Amino acid sequence: MNLLVLIVVSLQVCVPALNAEVIYEGEDCKRACTGGEKTTCKFTFKVEWFTSMSKECGDCPTNITHCKQKDCIPLDGDPRAVMVVNRQIPGPSIQACENDTIEVKVVNQLDNSEGLSIHWHGLHAKGTPYMDGISMLTQCPIPSQASFLYSFKAFPAGTHWWHSHSGMQRADGLFGSLIVRKPKSEEFYEYDHGHEHVLLVNDWFHELTIAKFTGNQYGKGSNKADTILINGKGNITYQENGLDSTTREIFTVEYGKIYRFRTISGAITDCGLKVSVDDHKISMIASDGAAIDAQETDSFIIYAGERFDFLLNATKDRKNYWLRVQGVESGCTGKSQLAIIQYVGQDVISANQLPNTNQTTDGTTVNTLENNIEKKDISIRNLTSREDDDMAFSEEADEQYYIGMDFGKIMGTPPQLDSISFSLPPSPPLSQYEDIPEGTFCDEETSKNCSTQLCRCTRTIHVGLNNVVEFVVVNEGQQFSTSHPMHLHGHFFRVIGFEKIGEETSVEQIKEMDKQGLLPREAHLSLKKDTVIVPDGGYVILRFHANNPGWWFFHCHLEFHVELGMALIVRVGEQSDLPPVPNDFYKCGNFLNSQRQDDSEDDSDCNDNIVAIAVLSVCLGVSVFVIIIICLFWKLNR
Repeated sequence: MNLLVLIVVSLQVCVPALNAEVIYEGEDCKRACTGGEKTTCKFTFKVEWFTSMSKECGDCPTNITHCKQKDCIPLDGDPRAVMVVNRQIPGPSIQACENDTIEVKVVNQLDNSEGLSIHWHGLHAKGTPYMDGISMLTQCPIPSQASFLYSFKAFPAGTHWWHSHSGMQRADGLFGSLIVRKPKSEEFYEYDHGHEHVLLVNDWFHELTIAKFTGNQYGKGSNKADTILINGKGNITYQENGLDSTTREIFTVEYGKIYRFRTISGAITDCGLKVSVDDHKISMIASDGAAIDAQETDSFIIYAGERFDFLLNATKDRKNYWLRVQGVESGCTGKSQLAIIQYVGQDVISANQLPNTNQTTDGTTVNTLENNIEKKDISIRNLTSREDDDMAFSEEADEQYYIGMDFGKIMGTPPQLDSISFSLPPSPPLSQYEDIPEGTFCDEETSKNCSTQLCRCTRTIHVGLNNVVEFVVVNEGQQFSTSHPMHLHGHFFRVIGFEKIGEETSVEQIKEMDKQGLLPREAHLSLKKDTVIVPDGGYVILRFHANNPGWWFFHCHLEFHVELGMALIVRVGEQSDLPPVPNDFYKCGNFLNSQRQDDSEDDSDCNDNIVAIAVLSVCLGVSVFVIIIICLFWKLNR
């Protein structure tokens, strides 16, 4: 009996302890993943306007140590206003294990009454679509001086990132990495765990993005990038003596170890970025968080919103090597940036020993817009997934849509999908569907004559829950030769077709080719992604299993293009399929009650007058009737 009591007491004490939640704050969440832990990782993001090369930078760059002081954001040495999280660019790195709960308290300290939201690019927000972070689609913007607590599962594993999804804020500094790891035993590739680096590359303007945008859209200003940054760092030229100083990023490696580099493109212009490491082959192992069959290469190109992981085997001579990032598309052609691969024990390359930063890279390049056997180029069509086939590989899709993309022929040639400029609704349909005014939503069928007049509406494709959906996205390229990186929220898709036809094409041409069987679909083990470049004059065929109910954004990831309307909503399922709206989820939208109130007050006054007249009339009638009766009674009794 005593033994039985002891067992019961032990279970009462031990079972809750085994199931106890572990809470990590900020950077403490970066740890070796074991699986099975019930863990919450908490972060606080304070958003504010700040400046690069602030007084906190002291004598930077003449004293390079001052460039590393707290609250110093040197960038490439050019002072400008920046929007920051916790006074960092890039912002804090969120690093967690798969299926952890991530909580991020976003505190909006912008003093200009500007709202914001944060999107967790690459995470699917399954079961928590209200946390996807799209202003006026999944939530209202977080008002100035208010806070919002995001809570979501760290799923799927892989290299992802977070960024603002309000206006052009990410282009002014609101972005950072989001890394979700698996236990070592579940990884597809072996590398030295604990030996990895995050490589976040982006193009950058030397002025506020809104100034660049309006100058280009309504004036004669350029939309080209001014520089390239690696983890928010670049070269600084000290003008007084003409010497180059540096706050370049330094990646240390230990001889004999295999390092995993998690590469993220935060590009905002039409800027493909070519990445290579001098004298080193690299091995590509993942794209957008999903494992691929290893592909050895000399370099690769990464487009806006994409992520690529590669392995670097540190077995070369123990010295320093350049990691090169070069612009290869029109938005950043001729721009480049360097970081340093430093073998442990070596001094950093001195500033006056900089090689030519525009050096081209020979050999194989992965993720080119078309295959070129002579140049040994490899497009994503030739990469294969390490992950098993899924529902997206049905022989025929349940639903198919051809989506044309190009610059429109009117109103300053805005970039559009199917000649429609997307506009966000006045309330987020995910949580306030009943508040959306009639006529807000549209589709290709309801929008006519869009080649001769501007069609601006909330373009929506409504697909059935659990259906297999196929998008044939056609970059017609008839106005400008621009490739577009397209990103789908809430889902992976499989890239089952990819080809550049020529300098230009059309939806009609691609449809006809498809009828003739000239658009091959390579479904088996095709690449699993959430962001893909659509080559100008070409097409991409995407298939996804629509198993995540919600209102999901599908859009070009070039900053100016999405602002001008190159986007649409993929609505999966019905409102009844959605999880309940969180308690006290705040609302926003049109406010038209003031006019109604004035009208109702006028009507009320009018009604009051009518009632008063009616009452007075009745009273007078009754009075006259009483007087007549009295008179008759008096006359009869005389």
